[in-house]
Amino acid sequence: MSKIHRFSTSIFIGLLLLFSGCEEKAFNFVLNIDNAYEFAVFDDGVFSVGETIDKDELLEDIEIESDAEIEAVNIESIAVKITELDGNAANSVQMDGLLYLDGDLSSSPIVVFNDLVIDENTASEFIAITTLNAAGVNALADKFLAYVENTDSEEFIFNVSGSSIPEDSRIEANVELKIRATVKFKENLEVPFFVGDDE
Repeated sequence: MSKIHRFSTSIFIGLLLLFSGCEEKAFNFVLNIDNAYEFAVFDDGVFSVGETIDKDELLEDIEIESDAEIEAVNIESIAVKITELDGNAANSVQMDGLLYLDGDLSSSPIVVFNDLVIDENTASEFIAITTLNAAGVNALADKFLAYVENTDSEEFIFNVSGSSIPEDSRIEANVELKIRATVKFKENLEVPFFVGDDE
């Protein structure tokens, strides 16, 4: 037997022994959910615009095995941007963010943020909302979690409402809302015996 053949055989046997020692171990993973929603506002003074959000759209770029153990879904940040359009006469807007988890605008909403003021100095830039309502954020996280766990597939509505400043001034603008969430989960993988748990 040639040296090259003996060497190749040795490698093959070594790999066979190595991978025959594989075992199933749990690893932790984190995936981001990044979605942006646009609300067109054309009103004199007071406005209220809703955007329907569904499960398939939200999880479009998320791939998690069905046997994975979902540990948590957290809302990391919510940011807003306003782009003025021709015909806009407002200098600023005061705005609330509301959730209608049952998709019915006639029901009582859950407040995510309120009394947020965006003025002309910060328009056209995404501004992180730092004064979020804990109950609203938790409700949004619970809805996302139910989507990921496949225990809920009902659409919900995110509504932005408020008024223009000066009062009754014409507002024509696009309001963009960006939501970032993280999904933390544990998944079992077949790995060589010497690879430790990802704890």
